[in-house]
Amino acid sequence: MKILGWIHHTLKTDHGFRNALKTISFKELQKPIIQTAKYEPHAFSLFENLPWMSRKTLVHSRLVAKKRQFSILNLSGVWAGKTPGSIHVDTFLDYGKALKSVAEYINENRIGYETETEFKDNIRYLNTHLKHIAGTDDGIPIVCYREWDDSYYLINIDGGNHFAAVYRQCVEQKRDFKFPCRIEHQTLNIEECRWGLKDHGLLILPTSSARPLAKLLAEFGLRIEPFWFEFQPGKSLISIGLDETIHPSGRRLYQCLIDVLPNGSYFDLGGHLRKIVG
Repeated sequence: MKILGWIHHTLKTDHGFRNALKTISFKELQKPIIQTAKYEPHAFSLFENLPWMSRKTLVHSRLVAKKRQFSILNLSGVWAGKTPGSIHVDTFLDYGKALKSVAEYINENRIGYETETEFKDNIRYLNTHLKHIAGTDDGIPIVCYREWDDSYYLINIDGGNHFAAVYRQCVEQKRDFKFPCRIEHQTLNIEECRWGLKDHGLLILPTSSARPLAKLLAEFGLRIEPFWFEFQPGKSLISIGLDETIHPSGRRLYQCLIDVLPNGSYFDLGGHLRKIVG
């Protein structure tokens, strides 16, 4: 009888949960979801900001003291930069392509990316302002090399649009621009990452969907930690605790949620990170 009672309770809970989910209007999640045009793609910047994680234990950094010449063509992105209209882009080349053409631009301080003169002007700007752009004591920029995805990101406090314009022109016109830098090697603490992912479901949804979903999950006793937070306009992260000592049905209800969510309405950040850390 206890087994039958447990089965009845399980079916009732699952059925009620699925029906409750149907009351939420899940909107399509606008892309890009993981922004890779900047220094930290949201995959790990979001992960390390969760309450139970710490960047000090998640990422190990080692700065190489020796300077080297670095080709802009090897950059995957920059830390600080604002695209026209603050649009989000997938790649560093998309960042450059987001800059306005002469026909579209009405301000005098347009950053060009088409002519020989514009290329030389941008190179001159970067060379003369490199110390300020770097923000380091000796004016030498730091480029971070992330070993887990084989990518390089410039640490900068200014000049993002100029770097994006030069990068675009180098790619499209078979040019190159090299600048002095120091390389900071970054590695992941794989075991720490796996521990942080072990008992948590991490989903990115439109904020309009995340807000009522977080409330519903809380009503069903699933631990939300944090409740939910918006990291981009219109996009939010929900962290769902799956520790069975806290909620014995947590993993099953989470799977019900995944089964019900429409395609294109969410991004499985936890699954994305698990593929990276193995």
